Amino acid sequence: MPRECSNRFCHFRCVKEKECGLLGTVENATIPDDKLMVCRHCRVEGCAHCVPAKPGQSGEKLEHCQQCMPGYSLRSDGECEMNGLAFFIVSAVVLVIATILVVIWYCLIASKPCVNPEGVQHGLDCRERMRLTQPGTAEPYPLTTNMLRVNVAGPGTMALFRYQFALLVWAGTLLLVWLGFALFVSSDLLILGSKAAESPQMLCAVVSWGHHRQMELVWTKVYWLAFAYLFSFGGALFYGIQQTKLFKSVHLEHATMESFAAKLEGFAPMSGGENAEACSDVHIACCILLM
Repeated sequence: MPRECSNRFCHFRCVKEKECGLLGTVENATIPDDKLMVCRHCRVEGCAHCVPAKPGQSGEKLEHCQQCMPGYSLRSDGECEMNGLAFFIVSAVVLVIATILVVIWYCLIASKPCVNPEGVQHGLDCRERMRLTQPGTAEPYPLTTNMLRVNVAGPGTMALFRYQFALLVWAGTLLLVWLGFALFVSSDLLILGSKAAESPQMLCAVVSWGHHRQMELVWTKVYWLAFAYLFSFGGALFYGIQQTKLFKSVHLEHATMESFAAKLEGFAPMSGGENAEACSDVHIACCILLM
């Protein structure tokens, strides 16, 4: 006689292989799975409409496909076979041949003699002059240069690296705080919502356990979100202040675009039709300042 297996959340019935789909169980779950030891639904790879065996039916073929998905063709044994396999084989062959031709072309180009050494040397010299070198020397900056503080290519480059550093600090801090909750509170925070379930029984157990643990640990998410908001807001303010101070300090120490700009005030309004570059009596003061 079959017996019932139940708990507070899930309710199942233990049956024999030939009783799948009978005795009040799910009518469509008529396939006994020897691996999972459960009664499952019809499952054929690439099948759009699968037809299971009738409840209590026995035999080797308990499921077959009636209609396959697009890109598959139905075989006589009820299985689905992928179409276009020859296309993938031909594509792979063409790709291999193209790769071989590219390698041969590169080898032919690399083996040709240099017929314009002057042009090559001129290009190398231009590249050498374009390199960023240390002030007063022809040596490049070492790889250990701190791009957050050393002005290698202007304040924009320093600001870019500071932005990347700020992102790393922000993400790393939030991650460490969450890992701290997982370490000192419960490691279940790292697996909630990610546990696999291969059978309906396991799915019910995982859902029940996950809901229970989530309600118990929901306070950790609230505290983490509050910290994330405050830390992000304060960090954004601090980051903006530091970037502003960076541009001001670089402008005071080096010649930047601001050094070549002038702001003139106190002149009469202009309609826009005048030749502002011509030195007339009205604009003589402007011309003197610009000269």
